Amino acid sequence: MYTLAATNPISIIEGAYSAPVAVDVLETAIAYGAKQAFFFGICGGISGELSIGDVIIPDEILRMEGTSYHYKKAGVHAKPDQKLVREFCRFLEENGQTYVRGKTVTTDGLYRQTLNLERHWQKEEILGVDMEMSALLTVSEYHHVPAMSVLVVSDVHQLEEGAMWKWGGATRRASKKRILDLLLDYIISE
Repeated sequence: MYTLAATNPISIIEGAYSAPVAVDVLETAIAYGAKQAFFFGICGGISGELSIGDVIIPDEILRMEGTSYHYKKAGVHAKPDQKLVREFCRFLEENGQTYVRGKTVTTDGLYRQTLNLERHWQKEEILGVDMEMSALLTVSEYHHVPAMSVLVVSDVHQLEEGAMWKWGGATRRASKKRILDLLLDYIISE
């Protein structure tokens, strides 16, 4: 954990892979007094309209991981704090950063993420898939900590028969750096 000196102390916690580990880190941060949470991560692009490096601001996240079910009943999607989303999106626009808003999905069953399931997600207009965000937003809501998430597309899922998988590279790295810089600038300026 890194803490920055600012008007309000800002802590940055690095590295939490998978919903259970991410929630463990979040629960600890909340116990130490976290008042807001901004989650940054990468995701696979499900929508055929996305490219590597694109930025997604989830408005709603389908919960297909197991951790969030300890905090909220089944059948309810995870949602970010709408005020934080509006303010951050306005900040991105003021700084010339493009993004898309919409539904995403969080799963912990990577090897059950079949072509048929991804085709279903496309029909449901799911933009991307990650491994932590629905659990993090659900736990934040449970503890009444306003939170939102930002995702950078790390790979695109081509669902046509025989299509090659496309992953990362310089575009993803540059986009991650730009979004992290903007996110930090936004948090510090608050």
